[in-house]
Amino acid sequence: TATTEIYTFPYTTLFRSYTASHTFGNAPGSDESGYIQAVTDNLKLRHFDIPEAEYPILDALDRDMQPDFPSNDLVFIRRHDRLAEIMRQFGSRVVLNGIGGDQLFWSTPHRLLPLLDAVSERRIWALLARSRECSQITGGHYLRSLFISAYWHLLHPTRLIWTRHQQQVAAWLRPSFIKAANVVERVVRINDDLKLPLPSAAHQYTLIRQTMRDFALNRILSRGHIEVRYPYLDQRLVEFALTLPWSQSVRGPETRSIVRRALKGTIPERVRTRTTKSGPTEAFLRALIRQWPRITKERPHLRIAEYGIVEPKQFIDAVERARVGVVDEPGQLLSTLSLELWLRALDKAA
Repeated sequence: TATTEIYTFPYTTLFRSYTASHTFGNAPGSDESGYIQAVTDNLKLRHFDIPEAEYPILDALDRDMQPDFPSNDLVFIRRHDRLAEIMRQFGSRVVLNGIGGDQLFWSTPHRLLPLLDAVSERRIWALLARSRECSQITGGHYLRSLFISAYWHLLHPTRLIWTRHQQQVAAWLRPSFIKAANVVERVVRINDDLKLPLPSAAHQYTLIRQTMRDFALNRILSRGHIEVRYPYLDQRLVEFALTLPWSQSVRGPETRSIVRRALKGTIPERVRTRTTKSGPTEAFLRALIRQWPRITKERPHLRIAEYGIVEPKQFIDAVERARVGVVDEPGQLLSTLSLELWLRALDKAA
């Protein structure tokens, strides 16, 4: 049961024999309620919804709150408190988080990776076959796929890190802060210490390490005494995933193939075979539209600007673009707002 729940919903937490899910009825692009109910009904699980309408994102922090660290949980403090309340009712202490499954089993693979593997191994016939398969899925001409794969192989003969997957430094951070805090080395750059020969494995390894750094190593709030664990990022499972052939996880247009096949007959078919995927971005942006006027009214001047961390105009411009749906890095925007909320909480404590 635990495995099924985690595999299916990256934004669902599980404790003992009960499940709790964050739902976003006011943000259809983020809401997974239909799929969640299909699984809980099928497995006859007792389930708790934590709707964003009742426990809003970016809600004001309690005046007496003194958070230990600038955690992203500060942005989601109301649903965090609600989850802690439910867990206390059942004597639960540990939350299992499904982060990492996308990276281990290729939820959104780049279709040129198997071509790069074939080039790296000098398997010409496999390269031609995979080029045709790639063109059928993407709608492009297979000769274009051949050219791009060869080009990337010449640039990166042993590894590949696609620009769109690289974590960039937020544009609103001050250069002096980036240098003083050594942000590039500590946050962005990941050294390829394994020297994996296949581009797909090297790329996957980079994504997994990014995920570990962003989530598993992130400090969390002690508030509510919730312990978060990440089963997908267990070293043994990571090592297993890195040894899987591409064809086990990606078969034609089907992603996460090995997971889908393993869960056949266990979860509803509409869930097992779904091709869509939701995320919390829309819900966060809608919350930003609602809450930003209150945040600026509470304190017109940003603490993160006063501390020399951000360029205020660039950051405010990024917020205003996000409020109309234009956002490149919602995760970095969320983290920066978390830092601002933390600094404000310290002011109140002082």
